[in-house]
Amino acid sequence: MAQLFALIWFFSEAGKVEEIKFSPGRNLLLIAIWSLMVWGGMQLFALPFFSGMLLKLGVVAVFVFILFLTGHISRDEIKEAKSLYRSIRQRY
Repeated sequence: MAQLFALIWFFSEAGKVEEIKFSPGRNLLLIAIWSLMVWGGMQLFALPFFSGMLLKLGVVAVFVFILFLTGHISRDEIKEAKSLYRSIRQRY
């Protein structure tokens, strides 16, 4: 419940600073999917550490894919994230 409250609060505060161009229906769908994924992630605590971490990384990857499918992130943003990851990896 705390994460859901934080998400709604963040969404309302971000709307004050910058115009949010997504439809409310898509945002509600995304919140519903996010809620299911949070619940699913909580169920993974019963698994051994490494397999649980791999499954949690899979949940995050699926969520990013859903963000892409719903239009919340674009190809350019994914390319930018990849280039940022590469630049950080080259430093270390």
